[in-house]
Amino acid sequence: MIRKPTWIALAVFALLFVFAILWPRLSPEKSITESTPTVEPPWTFSLSELVGIKVENFEKEKTIEFQKDTEGYWMQMMPNEGQADGELVEQTISWLTSPMVDRELSSETDLAQFGLNEPAGIITITLEDGTTNVLQVGDATVIGSMRYVKMPHSSRVLLIGKFDVNSVLEMVDGDWLFPPLPEEIEPEVTGSAVP
Repeated sequence: MIRKPTWIALAVFALLFVFAILWPRLSPEKSITESTPTVEPPWTFSLSELVGIKVENFEKEKTIEFQKDTEGYWMQMMPNEGQADGELVEQTISWLTSPMVDRELSSETDLAQFGLNEPAGIITITLEDGTTNVLQVGDATVIGSMRYVKMPHSSRVLLIGKFDVNSVLEMVDGDWLFPPLPEEIEPEVTGSAVP
């Protein structure tokens, strides 16, 4: 025989079970989808429109510059001159055609908190119509997956992926020049002449 308190506990449990099942059906529908605002990239263009890039890495105190020649080949202009590996250059800078912005922050506060009062680097890109676009690169975020960037003459502080930004800033350390062709290598001169 089941005691009275057991029957009461079972009845309460059954009521709670029925209530849990029926509650979502009886409550008015609410939209639970929240739209995340999308931040527009600062610019968008095709890779074929890009004709020049200059990377100034102030942390390493180095600068590197590339320009496309009239035939469409990437040439390294500084620190050394010569034909660069265009495929590798374009692979590294392709994200700059439409930088993916994670978030936009208000820059009404001091830019020093973002590392933008003295940027870590400046990336300048030149398009075939003569337009130049500049990104000032600040610190990495606390989490470390993003970097603060800003365009001069703009109040927008943007968060862009650290990997993309760093890949361009690190171009100053890369070897981008094609090796010289055999006919361009000067022959070694030996000290003794054969009579």
